[in-house]
Amino acid sequence: MKKALTIGTMAAAMGGLFSASAVAAVSVYEGFAYPTDSVLNGQSGGEGFTGPWDDLSSGDINTISGTGLTYGALQTAGGSLLLGSPGGDEIQRSFTPIPAVNGNTEWIGFLLRFDEAKGPLNTGIAISLTVGGALGSGDAPRIGVFTNEENENVFGVTHWYGDPVFSTVPFLEGVTYLVVTSIEWNTTGTETLSLFINPDLGSIPTSPVLTRDDIDIETNQLQSLTVFGWDVIPGWYMDEIRIGSSFSDIVPIPEPVTGLLVLVGLTAIGFRRRR
Repeated sequence: MKKALTIGTMAAAMGGLFSASAVAAVSVYEGFAYPTDSVLNGQSGGEGFTGPWDDLSSGDINTISGTGLTYGALQTAGGSLLLGSPGGDEIQRSFTPIPAVNGNTEWIGFLLRFDEAKGPLNTGIAISLTVGGALGSGDAPRIGVFTNEENENVFGVTHWYGDPVFSTVPFLEGVTYLVVTSIEWNTTGTETLSLFINPDLGSIPTSPVLTRDDIDIETNQLQSLTVFGWDVIPGWYMDEIRIGSSFSDIVPIPEPVTGLLVLVGLTAIGFRRRR
């Protein structure tokens, strides 16, 4: 009886450990778990935020799709954000400030897709996630899809006070992309930003599609994000926005807790039968 109790206690403890490891220490998370077809403006779910979404466009054009985006084993929840405005749109939200620590790295990730069933992918596009200091203050990187000099829609990084830097990775219709950016802090100068497209979830990415070191986040903190669209027709989806201090924070993968507990349980039963 005493030995069986010990095994049961071990199983419970191990289950607790594995369950805890499945929860990423993410600083900011938005999974767009809101009612289908509702507008994003005024919604206040997610984690790490200090206020609701604030739409700066002329109308409530950003709505919630009941279907969320997926990427491999990435842990997801809720629906997704459906964007679309012929003239342009910005919707913003503040979160608890994340202070810069010199030499440390912050990670940002989100899913992005254009559904070809909604219409042709036009040129002159700009769809991005801007992450910076307090709303309306300082320089801030804009990460997303832009049109290059050849009128091709490619991934890139731009910022409020400078020109875009384009990658050679095209953005294709009907494909869900995981867009990841690392920001290496330099509190006395410019930050180093590295952009990764569709990295392997199982290891820290080391081969960026572009790197730039000329953006100075002058406030030395992250405190807000803005979803920006220009000349965007309906059919763009964004989902699973995360900010964290490690790559694993922004790409959580569910742990196989059930299988482990079943194995331990069967071992306990076998042990008791041998008595």
